Amino acid sequence: MPAYFSLIVSIKKEKLTDNLFGDFVSLLTDSGFKYVGGIREYENAPLSDIILWNTNLLSKDFELGYSEDASADYRQIVWKYRRFSSVRLFVCNSKEDDYFTLNLIIPESEVTKFNWDSGRPFFRRSVTQGLKNLAVKIYESGIAETIQTGLEEDEEVSPSDIQAGEIPSVNPFAIIPASYNAAGFGDSIKTKTVGVNAILITRKI
Repeated sequence: MPAYFSLIVSIKKEKLTDNLFGDFVSLLTDSGFKYVGGIREYENAPLSDIILWNTNLLSKDFELGYSEDASADYRQIVWKYRRFSSVRLFVCNSKEDDYFTLNLIIPESEVTKFNWDSGRPFFRRSVTQGLKNLAVKIYESGIAETIQTGLEEDEEVSPSDIQAGEIPSVNPFAIIPASYNAAGFGDSIKTKTVGVNAILITRKI
């Protein structure tokens, strides 16, 4: 399995409704995402069936137990979007948390390009801008508390820790509520107000 770039949408459980997951899927399809199928035995499942399954599990605050078969878990959705070979959407939930996440993942190699001079990957600017526009659209829908991005080895930061002053995963950008204090995140990042209630954070090059 290749390394993946992740766009992570954190949502307060108190915002969960019977339509939230379906509305998120509709937002993606309205943004140009084409449904390909589920994964493994669900590759030919209707999209409506996967929406219903995941909505039902979210309503129960479901978290897969160690002894439970993976078939009982949330079902992933495979998309075709732009020129990416594959995009996946999956749900992550822990009963202990006040948030769950909707995660979009794309092969890292299709988002970054290796810089042989620096010995590090860098983000393809046109790809990053498209993903940034998508993230702003998701945030403006009103469901997200935070949106973070990262490569395979980056770690997501909980919204409560970000609110307390910890910098989110910004690789290459993040969006947080304007009510959070981004002033203490340091000189390595820059901030920009987007919409009426959000801050877009990017790393300085």
